[in-house]
Amino acid sequence: MNYFWMAAAVLLVLVGLVHSLLGERRIFAPHRAAGRVVPYAAGHRLGVQWVSWHLTALLGWVMAAALWERGSAGLPLSAADQHLGLELTLALLAGAAGLAGATAGRHLGWLGLAAAALLTLAGVTLG
Repeated sequence: MNYFWMAAAVLLVLVGLVHSLLGERRIFAPHRAAGRVVPYAAGHRLGVQWVSWHLTALLGWVMAAALWERGSAGLPLSAADQHLGLELTLALLAGAAGLAGATAGRHLGWLGLAAAALLTLAGVTLG
């Protein structure tokens, strides 16, 4: 078992849930209440933003599924697994750095992404 990858998977699921729930509550619900958001309306900026917002959570959950599947298999990591782990680590670090930089560290999501990246890297090197 690669408990580092399993922990990273759980963390990514939680980050995605918080991201989607808070986004709905703080960003999209006020717009809907004002009658400004029709999520699937063609060419509607807020509709595209809504889809993009939740797509980030979905992609995080796909990463989590891959990490959980390989981490819970109880098998030694193959070379392909190690490459996947490094690729996910880099993607998570890039997301964390971009979010931290874009918000001057005020958006706490960067901490969750950075922690998941470190757990993923630990799974490659120590797991």
